[in-house]
Amino acid sequence: MYATRLTRLNWLKMTNIKDCKSHTDEICACADKLRRLYLTKSKTPDNVSHIKREIDIHKKIYNKCFIK
Repeated sequence: MYATRLTRLNWLKMTNIKDCKSHTDEICACADKLRRLYLTKSKTPDNVSHIKREIDIHKKIYNKCFIK
């Protein structure tokens, strides 16, 4: 199975997410959730838009947590 362009871009985005500064000894839950969403494969075409919405929502949550 070959990786698509979108798969590679999502992999790069996932690897660039860093844990929040407030969680020094454990994994940040908001960063972990966003990483998992980037690696989620859609099963149907309708599911793609749902995953994108979830990513946008969790990006906002991650940014709030990361800035703290």
